[in-house]
Amino acid sequence: MTDAAVTEYMKIRRYVVNQIYKAHGKSVQIPTILELAKQFRVSHATVSKAMKELTNEGLIIGKRGIGSFTNPRLSVPQGTRKLPVIGILMGDGMGVHFDKYLAPILAQMLQQLVCLPATVHLLTLGSLDPDIIYREIVNEQLDGLLWESPPEKAVGVAQRLQKEGMPLVILERDVEGIPSAMFDFEAWGEECGRQLLKEGRKHIVLLPDTSPWDRSFNGIRRVYREAGISLNENLFLKDRFTCLDELRKVIAYGVPVDAVCNTLFAENEVNDVLLEMDTSLTERCCLVQSSLAQPPHPGFHQIIYELPFETLIGEGVRLMKSALNKSSSSVECRRIRLPMILKQDK
Repeated sequence: MTDAAVTEYMKIRRYVVNQIYKAHGKSVQIPTILELAKQFRVSHATVSKAMKELTNEGLIIGKRGIGSFTNPRLSVPQGTRKLPVIGILMGDGMGVHFDKYLAPILAQMLQQLVCLPATVHLLTLGSLDPDIIYREIVNEQLDGLLWESPPEKAVGVAQRLQKEGMPLVILERDVEGIPSAMFDFEAWGEECGRQLLKEGRKHIVLLPDTSPWDRSFNGIRRVYREAGISLNENLFLKDRFTCLDELRKVIAYGVPVDAVCNTLFAENEVNDVLLEMDTSLTERCCLVQSSLAQPPHPGFHQIIYELPFETLIGEGVRLMKSALNKSSSSVECRRIRLPMILKQDK
């Protein structure tokens, strides 16, 4: 099969596997080839090949003149507790790598959802087109969806699913009308700003100034503005792909830098740039970053913040449980305040 054919086959296969799971010990009829072709928007030939493969695998049983049915011997035995199937969708659903930030989120989602209890269903998407995203999610036959950071183009999809009755919870994004849980970066920024101000630091590099991290920078700005101090906006570096080179230029031009707020890089990239450009920065520059980037050079004074992933996902799962039970008549949006751990000089 071609790559495209394999992709379409996997979509149909996932659909059948879901049908088997939901059948709960019974044999249920699969839609006809014509109906599946329309549902998945593929050719009849593609569906015919997929059905043949599924039959060969023993997932479905064909009955001449009647149709195709799920194999009851493969489903959950009758009498076993029937659990809701909760989907996990990370971002745009097309990612294949998980870094120090995303991996703990996914791990906590898996761990806490199965204890709900629920059966977890990992989703992958094949398009950024909202109509296709909607169709692919609906075809997964979920009982609920926990969606981490849906992209802007998919916000309308989430709202549509919510209106149509799917229990849905958003993580790390505030979407109108949908229960959500997120880190309160702005509150963290205010706390961080107060500490930097207390230390007398006025030449602060912020990188990168993009969503959602820009919420923390708004908090830092507010603290300094209320103190009557204007920060140099030219030191707010916005491009995640060029900000490290921009930081090198700032230091090379002799701009005084007494603090660098890093909310993106987790492999000590900022630490390395500062040492590369001027080793004396360890004596006069404060490095602000998450504990994910530990341990940096021992000479730096630091402000370290923790990301309570377990608490974040715990709130998301609690909202999902409420949505499944339909026990909450109002939409709830939770913002979680990041606890700060402040390290003193050396």
